[in-house]
Amino acid sequence: MPALFWYCTAMGFSTVTFLFYFLPVCLAVWYVSKRSVRNTILLSASLLFYVLTAGNYVVLLLFSGLFNWWCGGRLSQKKEKWLLYCGIGINLFVMLFFHAPGVSFFSFQAIACLFDVFHGKVKAENDVLSFLLYFTFFAKLLSGPIVRYGEMQEQNETRELFAMGIMRFVNGLFYKCVLAETLLEITNVLVGNTMLSAWFNAVSTLLYIAFDFIAYSDMAIGIGMFFGFTFPENFNYPLIATSVRDFWRRWHMTLTRFFKDYVYIPLGGSKKSALTVIRNIFVVWLLTGLWHGIELHYVVWGLYFGLFVALEKCLVGKWLDRHTGIAHLYTLLVVIVGFVFFQKDIPDALAQLQSMAGIGVPLLDELSLYYAKSYLPFLLFALFCGIPLFSRLYHRLTQRWQYAEVMVMVVLFVVAVSFLLQGGFTPFVYFRY
Repeated sequence: MPALFWYCTAMGFSTVTFLFYFLPVCLAVWYVSKRSVRNTILLSASLLFYVLTAGNYVVLLLFSGLFNWWCGGRLSQKKEKWLLYCGIGINLFVMLFFHAPGVSFFSFQAIACLFDVFHGKVKAENDVLSFLLYFTFFAKLLSGPIVRYGEMQEQNETRELFAMGIMRFVNGLFYKCVLAETLLEITNVLVGNTMLSAWFNAVSTLLYIAFDFIAYSDMAIGIGMFFGFTFPENFNYPLIATSVRDFWRRWHMTLTRFFKDYVYIPLGGSKKSALTVIRNIFVVWLLTGLWHGIELHYVVWGLYFGLFVALEKCLVGKWLDRHTGIAHLYTLLVVIVGFVFFQKDIPDALAQLQSMAGIGVPLLDELSLYYAKSYLPFLLFALFCGIPLFSRLYHRLTQRWQYAEVMVMVVLFVVAVSFLLQGGFTPFVYFRY
């Protein structure tokens, strides 16, 4: 694990190595090369990226890619269910028994591809190099988004898309280096010694995970645009959700889409009896928890959200739709509590929830009050960045002044890099999955 951690640290998107060496060289070589060899160069760069990230696990990545290319080709010729189940089973085996960076993401992409080929939604790729590029492309390899094969079959290299990529990438870099890293510092400082610090820790933990993952998704989407690919969005302002179901339509959207299309709907979706619908919901959320890890706290985290999704589906959903203010507060409370289980093992999570309830700890003390006052402005700023109002103000500014967008991107990049050089790099949260 120490060697694996070093590799992840060396080649994360928000590292000096990636920002000033790997990505610029990759872009330069790609753009000066003939179109006929560009994607071969991109495949080579992706394999190099994974070698520098995960070392010898690149053999597993190549084996998995070649197997799924072969399996997809066979499924396009003969619609044999046993082969589909075999392909899905081998991908699940790889995901469960090999703890390599990105394994959960590229295994799910492979399962989606085999499923879509079998049902005739996409054509199997005859060219092995094209399929391996889809499978290994470094922009989405480690932490998504979970891109379906059909979403990478079109490649449009335009200046407009490249410019949009710069904006998405720089925005993600700012989120990671400034917001996520500072929020991580807050979670490490404010532990649950008082009720006040326990709540601050829980809120900052949720915001840290949110901005860390949003940052990676934005940077991945931006890198994809550099090379002419348009990836699906992965987040849509989850902090403004008015129900738990709405939250999961906005958070890690490509994972939610995967479970909906390849698990929930094949089980019968919402078209069966109420008991069957509840069963389907809990199956999906049990699998969602297990996708993150086999540890008990992930299982509890998944079933916890499954419980609230089922309650909203069967009992309180319509009431929440009519009372959006209360619904928003309810959603934030449920999500904040839920992500305590996501980040901590069961004993530590229960201890923090006990502190958040004020059981066995004082309301506050001098130290927790000092830290709360010190970090409250930053927490409010982070919350402001996570709602649509921030984006609307930004668009108004750029529309009024011709060069505002360029100036904002330059400022965000300089600030992000200065934070990176000063504070160092912490691997993205979802690198572990």
